[in-house]
Amino acid sequence: MIESFEAQINQQLNDARDKSGNIALEDLSNTNRLRNMVQAGSKGNNINISQIMACVGQQNVEGKRIPFGFNKRTLPHFAKDDFGPESKGFVENSYFLGLSPQELYFHAMGGREGLIDTAVKTAETGYLSRKLMKALEDVMVKYDGSVRTSREHIIQFIYGEDGVSGEHVEDMTIDLMKMDDHAMDRKYNFLSRDLDQERLSQFFQDPETAKEIASDPIIAKTLRDEYESIKQDRETLRNSIFKMTSDDSIHMPINLKRIIQNAKRMFEIGQRAKSDLRPTDVVQKLEQTLKELYVIPGLQGRNHQLLIDANSDSTMLLRIYIKSILNSKNVIINEKLNSSSFDWILGEIKAKFEQSLVHPGEMVGSVAAQSLGEPAT
Repeated sequence: MIESFEAQINQQLNDARDKSGNIALEDLSNTNRLRNMVQAGSKGNNINISQIMACVGQQNVEGKRIPFGFNKRTLPHFAKDDFGPESKGFVENSYFLGLSPQELYFHAMGGREGLIDTAVKTAETGYLSRKLMKALEDVMVKYDGSVRTSREHIIQFIYGEDGVSGEHVEDMTIDLMKMDDHAMDRKYNFLSRDLDQERLSQFFQDPETAKEIASDPIIAKTLRDEYESIKQDRETLRNSIFKMTSDDSIHMPINLKRIIQNAKRMFEIGQRAKSDLRPTDVVQKLEQTLKELYVIPGLQGRNHQLLIDANSDSTMLLRIYIKSILNSKNVIINEKLNSSSFDWILGEIKAKFEQSLVHPGEMVGSVAAQSLGEPAT
């Protein structure tokens, strides 16, 4: 009973602090320096402003209101069994007006806990950081791309399982995973029913290309295979890669949408542009580029099946992401890219990928220890 009573009182007193704080905040002009500092994100927050101007609020020790330290009371200045806000540490003054002696005493009790906490935690996180650092200090990326200790114990066969260094990674979303068949048909299928020969011809510089697509069985097979492969990618995303989550955010070293924007600006491709690309060229060139994304050092020209499988596994998500954007229909009909801009994009993908790979000799163990120690501290 006492606990639920305390919880409800705390709720009421926090509401009082927040409401008085909001009244104070509304009163501040846009030229107020403190408010500018908070809004810019330099230091402080709205609670700090409301404590300075309106009401400091409830003081807590170990997450509860100030406990009875004397005989059934918090200080000699109060009657026994007084559970009211003033006696249990509610500070109704603001810092600006100044605290009463009792309020100051309670405030010092609340502040003391913060100081002790800080001192204890500093020692603990410092010790934790040191233990992490000593445990991981010899973990490094070797010249074969694996991560090992000084005793050559393998920790990962490929760093991070994709070989990409953390500073090159960006957060992106992959739309493919949540698409239904109808949306996929519209976005990826060159042979969908809504594209007849007449509509197709307005996207190409050479009207013959549209005729070829409509009549040539080899082109039709290439495009059908491309669409089926994208469908297969969707299944892989759903059933293998994101099996446990419906989150479609991925971490990639290549921001393709930005690269395409830059290409359009550089090659002056407008809304009405027509493409000189043939869809089969797009498919072949992309396939060739994706084959050349090597994570494992020195893989070019070696056809050791284990290495090839390891390389294809570690670049799988990246290849699915690139294919979902640089498929023939998207490149020609939506983005309206021409052959020179498409070649530039493929070159950019390769360059960005190679830049993003982790360097042999990188002391990834120390980086990991720091990356845990810093937020803990």
